[in-house]
Amino acid sequence: MSSMPRGERPLDDGDSPLLVFAADLRRLRTNAGQPSYRELSRRAHFSASTSRLASGGRDSDVIVWDVGTHALWAALRGHSQPITHLAWRPDGTAVVSAGADAMTVWPLDVEKALDVLG
Repeated sequence: MSSMPRGERPLDDGDSPLLVFAADLRRLRTNAGQPSYRELSRRAHFSASTSRLASGGRDSDVIVWDVGTHALWAALRGHSQPITHLAWRPDGTAVVSAGADAMTVWPLDVEKALDVLG
């Protein structure tokens, strides 16, 4: 017996942080092709220490968003297969992505990267 997913209720009006987060999560889900929230939780991971969200999926890219500005922070390319899991280091200096092809640690320490380039 298959079950149909429950429809989402409309969000209440307001601009509380929780409502803003819920609206952002719904937009992310829509942009990701309407996966279930359980599937979305495997493809997106939030870093509380940096206020950034990493997402990945069928396109094999890891996208890092700045939650405060809603702007793209980084696009990390290197996987050849869809990304199935993401996790942040607790200090927010790296995100780890995994798929059928590889597990990759992406260092995101901006100051260190600028020192290397400079």
